[in-house]
Amino acid sequence: MLHLFKTLFAPKSVAALAFDGRAIRAVRMTTSPKGPELTGFVIKEVQDPERLQEELRAVFQSGRLGHEVLVSCLPSSKAALRQLPVAFQNTKTLEKIIKFQLEPHVPHPIEEMVVDFLPAAGGKEVVAAGVQKADVSGHLQTLWGAGLDPGIIGIDDIGLFFLYSHIYKNSGRTVAIVNLGDGKAGVQIVSDAGIEFIRVLPAEEDSASQISETFRLYRYRHRDTPLEEI
Repeated sequence: MLHLFKTLFAPKSVAALAFDGRAIRAVRMTTSPKGPELTGFVIKEVQDPERLQEELRAVFQSGRLGHEVLVSCLPSSKAALRQLPVAFQNTKTLEKIIKFQLEPHVPHPIEEMVVDFLPAAGGKEVVAAGVQKADVSGHLQTLWGAGLDPGIIGIDDIGLFFLYSHIYKNSGRTVAIVNLGDGKAGVQIVSDAGIEFIRVLPAEEDSASQISETFRLYRYRHRDTPLEEI
């Protein structure tokens, strides 16, 4: 569940993994009295997509990514991410109804999706996320076949938000996080309050103009909250 990212940095060492048919990307973070530290990373081109499990196993057998908890992220291109206005913020009630709030915004039957949510900035909206159960199952099967047992399954852009907010806690700034991945560009505007705005764009030749348009849309909707950094 997305809110499990809140406990992401409780262990002393965490490995975060993202992969597709093209590349394997992984980092190792350790927690010290000074805060989280990057203590290892791997970026490896996939040589043979048919042997992806073997390549994943080899990456983690290298010894550079020892961990207490493994976090594996699905790409946000496989998720339906929406900011939804709600009249209340009671977590237990939202857990019961959020999938029905998201249902009009997804192309698949809601019963075939795993749905979760995060409170959004200022308590005005929630960020709801839905992923097809088949995609989650396929992701897990690949990991298990590589001998990996994830403690958390998440979405890459949401994971970046939690990483940023943990490292730059109470910064007092409003910043944009742009995540250019395989076939998509994730753009989110975050502040100390949470995710102010989020969009996942298809990666195209004019991705730069799409990202610029996203920033203009944010500024139009949030005239009183300037964007300070990208």
